[in-house]
Amino acid sequence: MCTVVIAEDEPLIAERIKALLEDAGVRVVGAAADAGDAIELAERHYPTVAILDVKLAGAIDGATLADHLDVNYGIEIVFVTGDPLYVWRHTGSRRYQLLAKPFSDEELLKAVATACATARAREATVHQTTSA
Repeated sequence: MCTVVIAEDEPLIAERIKALLEDAGVRVVGAAADAGDAIELAERHYPTVAILDVKLAGAIDGATLADHLDVNYGIEIVFVTGDPLYVWRHTGSRRYQLLAKPFSDEELLKAVATACATARAREATVHQTTSA
């Protein structure tokens, strides 16, 4: 099952994302306003996907958090941001998905479905490689 952690410092947006995903049958393991809390949630629940805002409360931004979650936990990243150029400048050509605010419900659900499918495919490849 695909699970999601949300890192968004705007409570109304975080709650909207959480409700939309849960209504669609996606398990949300938690929402955090800052990178530290998001990392704690990732360590505790090992989510499949992280939905991140670029600008978070605290000293660590979403781009830095994305790199940490990707490298250390293999979590697929979906950015939701009002500043897409910032994401591009700070993450380069990495495989992260990007939704510019405001985004539609359909765009978010499609991005999460794509991230979940990518994670399943990667996991299947790793499993095949280790089984051979």
